[in-house]
Amino acid sequence: MKLGFGGGFESQREEVENLELEVEGEIPEWLDGSLYRNGPAIFETNDSEAQHWFDGLAMLNRYRFRSGNIYYTNRALRSDKYREVTKNGFGPGGFATGGGILDSLKLVFGKPPDNASISVARLGGRHVALTESPGWVGFDPATLEATGRIEFEDDLGLHQVCAHLHRDEKRGETIGMGIRYGRTSEYVFYKISDKEVRREEIASIDTRRPSYVHSFGLTENYILFTEVPFDTSLSDMILSDGGFIQSFEWRPSEGTTLHIIDRETGETEQHDMESFFTFHHVNAYEDEDSIVMDLVEFEDSEVLQQLFLDTLESRSTITENGSLVRYRIKNSDISKSSMYRGIEMPQINRSRHTLKHRYVYGQATAREGCDGIVKVDTDTGESKEWWEEDTHIQEPVHVQEEGSEDSGVLLSTGLDKQANKSFILVLDSSDLEELGRAYLPFKMPFGFHGKFYSDL
Repeated sequence: MKLGFGGGFESQREEVENLELEVEGEIPEWLDGSLYRNGPAIFETNDSEAQHWFDGLAMLNRYRFRSGNIYYTNRALRSDKYREVTKNGFGPGGFATGGGILDSLKLVFGKPPDNASISVARLGGRHVALTESPGWVGFDPATLEATGRIEFEDDLGLHQVCAHLHRDEKRGETIGMGIRYGRTSEYVFYKISDKEVRREEIASIDTRRPSYVHSFGLTENYILFTEVPFDTSLSDMILSDGGFIQSFEWRPSEGTTLHIIDRETGETEQHDMESFFTFHHVNAYEDEDSIVMDLVEFEDSEVLQQLFLDTLESRSTITENGSLVRYRIKNSDISKSSMYRGIEMPQINRSRHTLKHRYVYGQATAREGCDGIVKVDTDTGESKEWWEEDTHIQEPVHVQEEGSEDSGVLLSTGLDKQANKSFILVLDSSDLEELGRAYLPFKMPFGFHGKFYSDL
């Protein structure tokens, strides 16, 4: 499969363990810990091909930082889905891979698919690879070897889940959400204590047409759920022959609904908003008598269509650019301000989670043939960018050193199209100056999300 973006969507099957990478430049001595990244890496097998980026088989990556050195491990996630696809090929039952009615019923109500390729988390002391079905998979943080599905000790009965979780350090819990499908479906919001892998329901909201949900917002006291008008019905989902996402319809006349949910009582209030589509919330916080919510916004859902692999074949950029926007909610009034256009995969200093933040980091997307990194100052509206010709950069993860909010480094992975190799990049997060990089022995396909753990 020869695709655009410098081959960033070509399969990679080679695996290495604890390989010391050759560092160019200098990695700060204080940087100690491991960056874990997750994403799809195998797109064809047994004369069959995945149809959408989201359907590629998951591969975990670990970049271990010690005393200025970097050690790299990668391993395909040996899930049930991995074994099925490697034996029988890519068949029905994926994000965008179709089949018949029976296949759709199995996808919705059968054993949840476990191609956990989106992100990683730590739940109840276990390290977990996440996806948008309840088929989450545990893994060994040293070897990246899969340790089996995560079985929750509850009866929440979720058919679909959000792969972006919110870790609340103060309360010692993780907040998540999912969907229970039925004639009347339900959005379900839950919490997981650090002490056990058990989900406790906070609130549920009925819906006839469940929306596609990739993330949501959280403040100290509220859950913020943006219900976008890209939705489906249970009957449409079952009758669809084009895979899970193909049953969804963009209906802008319905607008977007903001649900504000009290984390303690579950009480919910709703606000009508103009229609938009979003993958990623950035952060949210309470500011005196207002709630502030930052997210990356698209005008419609067309960006999902551009991520089909046959569409990506001849491209070097995604034409649908997201905008970093801020919503301020005060009583029944909602105001909006735009801060930067051409951004995705947003991140903040995680110590500012649910609190007022100043800086947003992200993948800068609005150039032909390359992607960079952007830092947006939400106080001043100013932005700084890092670009390199013929290079695609992915999500930047901030790791703080002692000092101000933007002290420390940004860790990101990139694809050097001239060298035909991937690399790990370390930037000074205050000024985006490059400190160092290290090349992998091969080209790793573009991934999704990652986390840095200082104790691993």
